Amino acid sequence: MLGNPLAHNLIVERRKRNMTIKEFAKFLGVSPSTLFSWENGANPRNFNYLKQLAIKLEMPLSLLVLRE
Repeated sequence: MLGNPLAHNLIVERRKRNMTIKEFAKFLGVSPSTLFSWENGANPRNFNYLKQLAIKLEMPLSLLVLRE
C-alpha cells in the first residue's frame, strides 16, 4: 500500500464510515476480494471503476487517486 494514494484513500474512507471490507465493498458495488486487492495496492483495470468510486465517495477523482 505504501506510495499508493488510491489504496490509502480507500482505507481512510472505509474507516471514516466505520465499515468492514465486506460492508464497504457492497457500498461500492464490488466484491470484497476486489476491494481487498485495491486496498493492498492493486489498481482498477478499468478507468470507469475510478470514476464510479469517486462518485460513490462524493469526491473529485483527482482527490481519490492523489494523496493530500
